[in-house]
Amino acid sequence: MISTSEFTVGSASSCAALSLILPRHDSDQALLIGTSKLGKTAVLILTGSHQFTWFEADGADGWVGLVFPGVRIEIDETSVFSADYSRALPGNLVREGTSLYVRAKAHGFGGFDAIIVESDLPTTGDLSAGFAKWQVVLGSGHEKRVLWQVGNGPDAPPGPSR
Repeated sequence: MISTSEFTVGSASSCAALSLILPRHDSDQALLIGTSKLGKTAVLILTGSHQFTWFEADGADGWVGLVFPGVRIEIDETSVFSADYSRALPGNLVREGTSLYVRAKAHGFGGFDAIIVESDLPTTGDLSAGFAKWQVVLGSGHEKRVLWQVGNGPDAPPGPSR
């Protein structure tokens, strides 16, 4: 269960980075708010036919749901891989330099972008690591709740933790 003070109802355009938006009904999508490489607030689609595609949050008033601000990202260390760029799939997390980002489908010519979900982390130098499985959580310790899980394998399909 979630305390009523831990969420609000809102649109993607009004959310800060590290907010999770869960759908209110089947036609809505689950969304994670991050930051583009250009420093703009970015919306990453977590479900549906456009899964792991992103767009800028400015003007995204029609993308609404239950908003959980200040969520945390946790990685599954058993899903680590060498993060050379050709191996990271859409939806994979990559820890590189001082950032943690999700590899997202670009909304242009079929390329890929990095949507930053955490920055100002201790540097990895020239090294990096990717993760195929990760989750979005609220709280910590005994109060931690898993709100969403992502995994690129048959044992951990993308979707809600239910």
